[in-house]
Amino acid sequence: MKTTLSLFVLVIICALNSFSQCIVNGLHIYEMGSNKYRLLKQINSDKAMSDIVMGISLWEHRDYLNGDSTFFSFVSCKFDDSNCLNENSNRLYFEFSDDKLYQIILKCYYNPSDLDNCDKDFEKLKQEFSKTYPLVHSYNSINDETNEQEGEGYTFYKRKEDSEFQDNCCVKIESVDIRTEMSYETSYDTGWHQTGKISDYLIVVKFLNLKNTRLDSRGY
Repeated sequence: MKTTLSLFVLVIICALNSFSQCIVNGLHIYEMGSNKYRLLKQINSDKAMSDIVMGISLWEHRDYLNGDSTFFSFVSCKFDDSNCLNENSNRLYFEFSDDKLYQIILKCYYNPSDLDNCDKDFEKLKQEFSKTYPLVHSYNSINDETNEQEGEGYTFYKRKEDSEFQDNCCVKIESVDIRTEMSYETSYDTGWHQTGKISDYLIVVKFLNLKNTRLDSRGY
């Protein structure tokens, strides 16, 4: 009986460790600061990636860059993380500033009937990221127009200066952010409007590193 129990516990520990590393390891080869040319070659040779799309590119002005603008672009794809999370579908975004990868965003979609899986995955992510990023800031997502709560989240930092970037100038932030959101079905009457019926629950994971860009905490 003791042997069986020990084996069961070992299996659980291994499963949790596998969960904690699968997302990070799956994306680890995509080095922050890489250019789009290199990343596209990597994505197309990665069996976990599919449905690869080149996103819209645009110039954006940043006052702190002495009147200069930054060129933003992105690549998106589907990410096979079947051994990690229990979502219904997902979309992965690689975002570039002046051809330097600075942000990776993973959006995971859950059916309305899968709220329990969404909550469990969110809690696992929170626990696992806190092991690598010891400084944690919790927050509520607030709608700018209605001032109503839209979700909740946590931002994780390794360095104190990153976690206190609002009090300091020009910080090259490195962080991981996770948050939950809800999307709603829409209906058409005299125009399109949002109903109160939930179409999806979402978990959004953001990996941010401004080190290799001209961007900093003043705006990115």
